[in-house]
Amino acid sequence: LRKRTMEKVKALFKSRRFWTAIGGVVVVAAQETLGLDPETTNRIVALAVAWILGDSLRVTSTEE
Repeated sequence: LRKRTMEKVKALFKSRRFWTAIGGVVVVAAQETLGLDPETTNRIVALAVAWILGDSLRVTSTEE
C-alpha cells in the first residue's frame, strides 16, 4: 500500500495538470503582490482550467 501511494505521489509531481493547478492557486493567492486586478486573475485561472480540461479530454498515444 505504501509503495503504491508513493508511486501515485511521484506521478502527481510529474503531472503538467497538477502544476498548472498549483500555478492557478498561486496566482489567486498572490494576486495583490503581483499587482493583478480581479478580472485578469479570473482570466488566468479560466485559461488554466480550460487547459486542464482540454488536456484531460485529449486521448494520448499511451491510452490507446
